[in-house]
Amino acid sequence: MLNDTKRLTPHLWRASACIPLSLLGGCQVTPSVAVLGAFFPDWMFCVIFAVVIAVLVDFTLAATGWRRYFDHWTLITSYTALCISVALLSWVVFFQN
Repeated sequence: MLNDTKRLTPHLWRASACIPLSLLGGCQVTPSVAVLGAFFPDWMFCVIFAVVIAVLVDFTLAATGWRRYFDHWTLITSYTALCISVALLSWVVFFQN
């Protein structure tokens, strides 16, 4: 039991050094948008927009018959990459300061 405590002590010291750093980020204003009196973060709108675009792409692929040519994992990774790309791009375009 004493050996375990000696091995854990340096890790606890390193972890406790990070506690003051976590207090430094609390002084910033959070970017948000007012919708019907409630404030929502900007990233939430970007993610919703990205998911809507991915669903539209999926419907388009299904309607044209192209979706059957793609593997299951290819579609999953492609839609994930599409969502991330569209969310980041929409955040830069619509919510730049």
